[in-house]
Amino acid sequence: SDVIGFSETRLTSADVAENYQLQGYTPVFNHEERDSLNTRPYHGTALYVKNDHSITNISKFNNGFMEFIIANVHLHQIKSLQIVVVYKYPSCSFGNFKDCVENHLKPLIQNQRDLVFLGDFNYDLFAGHTDFLSFMETGFNCKQIVTKTTHDSGSKLDLIFTNISSYKTDVIEAYWSDHKMVYLTFEMTRY
Repeated sequence: SDVIGFSETRLTSADVAENYQLQGYTPVFNHEERDSLNTRPYHGTALYVKNDHSITNISKFNNGFMEFIIANVHLHQIKSLQIVVVYKYPSCSFGNFKDCVENHLKPLIQNQRDLVFLGDFNYDLFAGHTDFLSFMETGFNCKQIVTKTTHDSGSKLDLIFTNISSYKTDVIEAYWSDHKMVYLTFEMTRY
C-alpha cells in the first residue's frame, strides 16, 4: 500500500513511536494523554505513507467526540490527494459530528483536489443513517464506496468516501480485529 490509515489504534502519548514504525513508511499519529496506567483509550488514528511519497499540510484534531488526521499526499509526483483518517466516537451525536466537520474539518479541505476519507464512522449504513450519508456525500462532493460488511456483527461501519471517479474497492478479513480492512485502489495519471 502507498497509504495506510488506522482508526482505533488505542495508542497514547506514552507509547514509544519507534515501536509502531512500519519499515519504509513515514507515520503520523494522533493520540492523547493516557488517562489511566491500566487502560488504553478505544480511539486514536494513524496515517502511514510510503517513504517515496511526500506529505504536506498535516493537521490533527481530537475533541472527545471525533478525531482525524488530514494530509496532502503526493504520490510519486504523479498524483496529489488529500487523505483524511477519521474516528467518530460511538457516543458522538449526529449534531456534534456535523459541528466538528463544519468547524474543524471543512476549513482544511482543498476544493478541486482528489479526496479520500476513510475510517470508522460508527454509523452502520446497513441500518440507514441516510442523513449522515447525505451530509458527507453532498458536503464533500464525494461518494461512499464500501458495499460489504466491515464488522463481525454484520454492520458496515468502516467507510471510504472519495471523489475519485475510477477505482476498485473491497473488504478484507482481519483475524486480529472484529473490524475488517477496507481498501481503495486507483490508476495514477499525471495531474
